Amino acid sequence: MLSSIDYSHVPAYDPPQGVTANFIDPPTIACSVLEVSLPLSVVSTAFVVVRIYTRWRIVNSLELDDLLLEIGLILSWVFCALGIIEVQYGYCVDIWNLYTTDAIKFLKLDLASQTVYHLALLATKLSILLTLLRLSTNSIPCPALQIYVFCLMAFTAIYSLTSILIAIFGCSQISAAWDIRIENAKCVNKVAYWYVYATCNIVSSWTMFGPGLVVGLKRGLFGRGVGNKLRWCLGFVVAVECFLCVVSIVRLALMVPYLHSENFTRFKFYVARWWLVTSHNSPPLFSTFYH
Repeated sequence: MLSSIDYSHVPAYDPPQGVTANFIDPPTIACSVLEVSLPLSVVSTAFVVVRIYTRWRIVNSLELDDLLLEIGLILSWVFCALGIIEVQYGYCVDIWNLYTTDAIKFLKLDLASQTVYHLALLATKLSILLTLLRLSTNSIPCPALQIYVFCLMAFTAIYSLTSILIAIFGCSQISAAWDIRIENAKCVNKVAYWYVYATCNIVSSWTMFGPGLVVGLKRGLFGRGVGNKLRWCLGFVVAVECFLCVVSIVRLALMVPYLHSENFTRFKFYVARWWLVTSHNSPPLFSTFYH
């Protein structure tokens, strides 16, 4: 019986051959979590504050896209906070230097952080699409563009929410998603799961260029009378979006060995830092510019 054993003093995994476990003062790269998460959080917050302030000064009101952007920002900070909390339970430490109970707590928090990440990215992408929909409606109405945006919103919501449900209920015994003591539980293939999610995420990011360019053309952002500053801004936004699509591919490539590794507490950081880049930079910048 699991309850008859004190797992607070049972190693989570055996160390590799020639390595001695260190449960007292294990080596860690936890400081890297703060070095990556806090600066990115501050940058995204600055963009959102500019967006909300500008919107309020111009029309003295906020729309649903503004609210979703704020929700996305809050969830991004929650994701950052969860990463810091995870450090207390072995985040950035080799798994063989942890006891079983700490590894279980880490996996529970990791599941929560995955859920928050999906919701943060969903909220900010919906905010961008709603902004584009509002701008296209205010200029020259285009039914085809509106249908395209609504379909893209539905696609983004469906794959994001489905990913959350699979992450939580993806095992025949739900607790097997975080309890490493459970053996022989049947779970969804994680490699296939992340490949599908990453592909959907990349597709949704690229297809957001379409309505963005249409709105830009309607509002005269690409005409000859456009100033150099605006041209630089347009180029910068396009460059950032291309960079973040590349980041999504890099993140997927790094995640594959992570999914096959037992040392998930240490290896997660190398994947999570790319999550932070995606969730903190693209949506606030893109949404602020089009606003």
